[in-house]
Amino acid sequence: MKRLQKLLDRKAALIKEGQDLLSKADAENRELSIEEKSAFDKTEADLVSLGSDIAREEKLAAWERDAAKVVENRGSAPASQGEELAKKPIKIEGISRKSQFFKSNEDAYLSGRFIRAAIENREADVLWCREHGVASLAASTTHSSSVNAQGGLLIPTEFATTLINLKETYGVFSAAAKRWPMSSDVLQIPRRSGGVTAYYVGENTDITASRAAFNFVQLTARKLSAMCVYPQELADDAAIALADHLVSEMAYAFAKAEDDAGFIGDGTSTYGGIQGIISAIGTGSTYTAASTHDSFEDLTMADFAGTVALLPEYAKPRAKWYVSSAGYGASMLNLAMAAGGNTTEQIAGGFQKMFMGYPVVIAQSLNSTLGTDASAKKLIFGDLSLSSAYGDRQMFSVKADSSRYFEADQVAVKASQRFDIVNHDVGSSSAAGPVVVLKTAA
Repeated sequence: MKRLQKLLDRKAALIKEGQDLLSKADAENRELSIEEKSAFDKTEADLVSLGSDIAREEKLAAWERDAAKVVENRGSAPASQGEELAKKPIKIEGISRKSQFFKSNEDAYLSGRFIRAAIENREADVLWCREHGVASLAASTTHSSSVNAQGGLLIPTEFATTLINLKETYGVFSAAAKRWPMSSDVLQIPRRSGGVTAYYVGENTDITASRAAFNFVQLTARKLSAMCVYPQELADDAAIALADHLVSEMAYAFAKAEDDAGFIGDGTSTYGGIQGIISAIGTGSTYTAASTHDSFEDLTMADFAGTVALLPEYAKPRAKWYVSSAGYGASMLNLAMAAGGNTTEQIAGGFQKMFMGYPVVIAQSLNSTLGTDASAKKLIFGDLSLSSAYGDRQMFSVKADSSRYFEADQVAVKASQRFDIVNHDVGSSSAAGPVVVLKTAA
């Protein structure tokens, strides 16, 4: 432990040197000078080299504890039932910038320290987590690498909450569809499929009875997983950067998979068996652009007006345009720029993402092909909360493995969730539903 403490002291000194360089540049509102950059690079290199020495000492310490079957818990004792874990104030150490995604730097730092402790079994981080009341470690009496490789530890609330919030920020489809919590793997949602019919009747004539008709939309939980591999060096001295990296990568992966399935899924295993709204939508909900209008660039105001006219009135109060960034720039934005009355200030300052009085939402899963693209469904318009259901069975479970990428000195973290998407009201061959699509000419 003495060797480990000396290495940790040396690490703290190097971190302070690097932080002082950054702080000086930040205070003077400038980038690092050539000399400062050289000194900072050397400090980083020394920290990387020192990291391997610290990891070796931590492993030796862990082996000694396992051999003696004795665990020295220098932090808070495990909480008994009804008691809260004692927590020390979080003091951020290391060369770390402000977190991009967490509510606070403290939350990001706690998550990063937990990841290093739970996944890599680092002695200093294990002790830190116990001292700061991270429940899944503070309540443990052993912490073996074999158990960690199985990913049996629960992630902190701070990490899980940030991951969920960030996924919802990235995701378009899950935010717009009607969300249904699922308490089991299958959920049946009642759906009105027909209504009472009124008849004209004469005097002394029996009235024909009718009734509202209902059927069910069935949501079946599907498992979606994403794995993120990060280099060992990232974890050595940047706990906040490590936590930011993991939540960003995982949230984006889940959000993209959901958007792809909800918008363009074809019902195959590539999309978890989900049929997206583009492939599910009926011909009665499809507006075809005028002859020769076979690309984003060729679409006119009349094509967009026809799409708006096709949407039923009940869906218009909360209707939005959903289009790719390329499609928005080549069609809607281009038409807005070409319209009369624009000032130089408007052009320089940009345009609000509104078109014909309705909000525009960028959905990168939708068609983004520029140039000739005949008979292609390019964008959608309507209210996804009326057409689509998003079933939420299990938000996230996270596991990790520090052995699979051993040779490359990398660590793998895998997250899984269970959900389903059903686009249930998409119109018919003759009637438009609450969402319509604009299609280019043949």
